[in-house]
This record gives sequence, structure tokens and C-alpha cells, in this order.
Amino acid sequence: MVSPNALAVKVFEDKDKGISVNVGVLVQPWFQATGPRRAGQGSAGIGAPSSNMEGDKTVPAEAGAPSFDLFLRRARLIVSGTAFKDLGFFLSVDQPDLGLGGSFGGLERNKRPFYIQDAFLSYQVVPEFKIDAGMMVVPFCRHTIESAGALNGLDFHSDVVRSPTGKAYRDTGVQFRGTIHGVFNYRAGLFEGVRNLAAEETPVEPVGAFYPKLNAKGMPLFAGQLRFNFAGTESDFFMKGIYFSSTPVVSIGVGAEYQPNAVLKLADQSLPPPNVLPGAYSALSADVFVEYPFSADDELIFKANVFQYGEGWSRVEGSSLLETGGISAFAEAGFRHAWIEPVASVDFLKAKDSTTPPITRRDQAILAYHAGANFWVQQHTFNVKVDFGIRQRKVDGRRTQTGAEFDNFKHEDLFGTIQGQVFF
Repeated sequence: MVSPNALAVKVFEDKDKGISVNVGVLVQPWFQATGPRRAGQGSAGIGAPSSNMEGDKTVPAEAGAPSFDLFLRRARLIVSGTAFKDLGFFLSVDQPDLGLGGSFGGLERNKRPFYIQDAFLSYQVVPEFKIDAGMMVVPFCRHTIESAGALNGLDFHSDVVRSPTGKAYRDTGVQFRGTIHGVFNYRAGLFEGVRNLAAEETPVEPVGAFYPKLNAKGMPLFAGQLRFNFAGTESDFFMKGIYFSSTPVVSIGVGAEYQPNAVLKLADQSLPPPNVLPGAYSALSADVFVEYPFSADDELIFKANVFQYGEGWSRVEGSSLLETGGISAFAEAGFRHAWIEPVASVDFLKAKDSTTPPITRRDQAILAYHAGANFWVQQHTFNVKVDFGIRQRKVDGRRTQTGAEFDNFKHEDLFGTIQGQVFF
């Protein structure tokens, strides 16, 4: 009921009581070669942290030299099933980026220990109305609710999908969802979002500065998404980047997030640094997904997403919001013939210009191009992906508590990645 098409092994079933238990595994080993093509003054080199949700999957290299890395991008154990006919459960634990940079304890900027990634219950009142509660993906856009084991691209477009919290698109909360007449798909929920306690646990930018409290009243984060299916139906909890469908799947969607007093915004410049006050966080999303088969062996896969982020940034660890707000987008396209699929994508991000130097040291502009190929040996169960890319980043200087500024820099990276996947 949670995910009818999930790839898993059934280990227990009692049809009379409606009890079932399924166990799945996702393993994604990576080989990655990276190198700086051009670096500006102040560049931290290849792998400079970009504060994205999924973390930077590269490590610093010597200036002008390539870097080679072998690591586990994801290693997940998944348990799902039903406690009785209308009550389902889903639990997954993950060890991401194991061995990245030769570290098995996590890089300083990428401490990702073995942890619970998903843990939620789903109760079906009627087929058109389900209730989810626990730790789950936040329904901001279609891309954030895709399964990592069923992506069409190499990985998530985490450079352009921003969030006030750093939980890999997940949060604790309650959600209502359903599909009406197979055409309208809705999700709406209340989530923990930004809380001041989490902000106080995080080293601040700049270090030593005083910041007002965030979300002092503990108001929840609202997130919702509405989709219209022109063809096919996407009713699973986790959606897929490619279905290998024999019939077309076409949908469009819009999404939004809002939380009062959850971010810091620039205030009167006459105030002492850091010159910020709490304000509301808001973001909007619009996307399209197309999977159009011409035959059993030939199909077109395309998706695109545009995001708009309001002004404000969060001190919560892993937050990737833009201090001045801005826009971002990605587009991804592939054409599968039998088990081979060339894939290309582009990522774009542009923060709004600011008349004052920013407080945070985060990407202000990103432009990245990817091209590669997927080899679907056994569809999602076993496949190999190859990706080559170039990413241009611009980071604006940051003010310190004393008013001093860091230099701006621009950086351009080249990288190539080979990923293997086993998912069942």
C-alpha cells in the first residue's frame, strides 16, 4: 500500500490477517574523477562545499591536478510492508558517501553516519485519502519524492533544489495524500521545519555573531503539491524517474513551502552586524514529467522543474537557502533503446543581486551541464550509469563580524562518474 511497485523480497506474509514484510537493499558504488578547469581567487579547489541537500560528492584536489575517488554513494537497507490491510509501514536506514575521500567517518563538511532515513506509517482511509506520519520526504516537488533507486539521471539535482533544513529532502511530520479519478494527485502536510534549537546547535556564519531566535513559537512548515496526470497514473508514495512503461506517463505539478519566522533576512544596515531579523520562508515549484514509449524498446523520457525561493537563509546545519532569494531550474532528457539510454541534463541557479556583501558564503550562481548513458541491464534491479559534466560556480564574498570581507571567486570543475546499482 505504501509503494505497490517497490522492488523487494517478501519474507513474511499472512493473507488472512493482511500482514506482510518485505526487505530491500540499495547499493550504489561510485568511481569519480574530478579536476578543476579554471579557478578564481579564493577558490577552495575542486569539491568546495556548496551547501546542497545531498552534500558535495567531490573532495579537494591539488591545484591543477585531477582527483580519483572510489566510494559508496548509498548503502541502504529497506523494510516495508503492512501491519494489516489498510496500515502500511516503511523503514530505511542509509550509510551515504562511505569511503568518500578515503574517510570512513565522514569528511568534516559531509558527516553522514549510518542513520534512519525514512520511518513512517501510512493509513488508507479510502483509496482517495491516505494519511502518512513519521519521517518522510517533503512533497515540495516531484523530484524530491522520487526514489533514489529509480532515478533516470545519475543523482538528484541537489545544486538547484534548496531547503531550509538539511535532511536529504526529509522531515518529521504528517501528510495527507491521494489520487482522485486517476487524474489529480495531491499531497499536503505539516512538518517540523526550522526550529531554533537546531539553529543553536549549528556553528554560525560568521562565527561569534549574535542572531535572533528563529521560529520562537514553534510553527510548523507547510508543504504541498498538486499534480495533474494527462496520461497514466502516479499513485505510489515514491515516484520514479523512469518506469519502463508500455503506455505514456505525462504529468504536470505545482508545489509550495511556507514557514513563519524560519529564516534570517537582511535588516536595517544601521544595525550592528550581522544586521538580520527573522522572517517567513517561502518557495514555489512547477514541473513537468513525460515518459512516452514508441515501442517496447524505444521511449522518450523528459522532465523539467523551475523553483523560486524567497529571501532569507537558515542557520540549521545542512541548510542550502539563498540569502537574497533567487530562481533555479533543471531539465533532463533521455531516449532509451532496449537497455541503452543516452541522457543529458542542465542545472541553473541564480541568486538575486544584493547591494551589500552577503553574510553567508554560499553559491550565488551555478551552471552545470551533464551528458552520459544508462545501461539498464535489469532495469532498476541492476544497472550501470556513466556521467560526464562541467559545473561553473560563483560564490560572493562574506562579511565577518568586524565588517571585513572575503574575496569573491569563480570556479569551474570537470568531472566524470561511473555508478553501479543493485536495488531489490
